[in-house]
Amino acid sequence: MKSMIINMADRMKDAEDRLLESMFESSPIEDAGFSDRIVKRIRRRLWIRRLALPVGALIGMSIAAGPMLDLAQLITNVANVMPQRLFTLPTGWLPQLHILLLAGMVAVTVVVGAQALED
Repeated sequence: MKSMIINMADRMKDAEDRLLESMFESSPIEDAGFSDRIVKRIRRRLWIRRLALPVGALIGMSIAAGPMLDLAQLITNVANVMPQRLFTLPTGWLPQLHILLLAGMVAVTVVVGAQALED
């Protein structure tokens, strides 16, 4: 079922609308399949472009997997050799909860204020 708006638009055609419709109702020009070949070529190129990045990423990740595993093993070996006191932070360096809350409130206020200034 058509909506009332489309039905009213179909009824209220003026001379220019009828002229345009008659111009575009002509039969398509015979091109011996040229248009179909162009459309196929464009679709093929689109698929090639869509697939090129994921395929390239997969190839790159497969090439980089070996060195990344070697690097991860080297990092764990170095971490095991180093003294554990280098990996601990003094508690005095950590910010306290009320300072973190204050910083969060200031950040929210700045963002909301900037948006209010833009409007």
